[in-house]
Amino acid sequence: MNDLTIGNEYKVILKFSIPILIGNLFQQLYNIIDSIIVGNFLGKNDLAAVGFSFNITLLLLALSMGITMGTSIIISQYYGAKDMHSIKKAIDTSYVFSFILSIIVTVLGICFSESILIFFKVPSEVLPLAKVFLNTILIGTVCSFGYNTITNVLRGLGDSKTSVYFLIISAILNIILDIVFVILLKMGIQGAALGTVISQTFAFIGTYTYMNRIYPQCRFNIKHIEFDNKILKLSLKIGIPSVMQQLFISIGFLTVQVLINSFGASAMAAYTVASKIDSFAEIPTINLGKALSNFVAQNIGANLHNRVNKGYSASLIMGTVISYVYLPMMKR
Repeated sequence: MNDLTIGNEYKVILKFSIPILIGNLFQQLYNIIDSIIVGNFLGKNDLAAVGFSFNITLLLLALSMGITMGTSIIISQYYGAKDMHSIKKAIDTSYVFSFILSIIVTVLGICFSESILIFFKVPSEVLPLAKVFLNTILIGTVCSFGYNTITNVLRGLGDSKTSVYFLIISAILNIILDIVFVILLKMGIQGAALGTVISQTFAFIGTYTYMNRIYPQCRFNIKHIEFDNKILKLSLKIGIPSVMQQLFISIGFLTVQVLINSFGASAMAAYTVASKIDSFAEIPTINLGKALSNFVAQNIGANLHNRVNKGYSASLIMGTVISYVYLPMMKR
């Protein structure tokens, strides 16, 4: 566990955010390599299918991360107050709710995947491929939600590194599986999706095993579940605004995607490549904000409100500097 209530605010927040940044950079990198493999060995229709489905999975990722971010902040507050029993209840509540939500999303997603694709005017030559890819990805929703839940739990405990290690290994595994399934075994677009699902499953199992081994006091025991409705309501109250923000952003991208889809598979494929590169631009400041959330929560839990103000100012300054330095580099 990492105590964010002590030390220089700049160093603490920056140190906490760097692992998150590295993890997201690897995630974006393997998404790009994924597109390169699909684009070169399968064709533009397959690349267009992957690109559109990626926007749908981003929406699901925003839902998962937004909902569990509330739990992360609550855990940070309890950790700042050194209330271990409440931490255990928050973790159990998060696990149960995330599992139920992931099952609902999986069932509804698979049942209505074709209708969703038709609604967003996916071209007829791309639609069957997109449906196969999307349905396969949806099978891994439980593991994807599970990994994101444990990631936010660990961040709430002050550990932003461990989940990133598993994410990096998962990203490398996904690239290897793409090569095996798509290039060697000729499994097509379903092979690319299957590689993603397997790598997500590895990340979930890895982080879950680590969590139980290193934090035995927080171990999930189905016979002794401490589900707390008050914690769930508070978690949703904190997390839903983040979900709504990401939801509107995702809807904006999907709206643009509808316009792109009307120009056919070639335009969809080109948009897929460009949007993946553009996604790098947002990573540093977003991750700085995530680090600040946990920093603020722990310090509020410890009643260090003056330190909260200092942390906010430090993050604002660092975010401004990063934007001025990083964004011009991206434009080149």
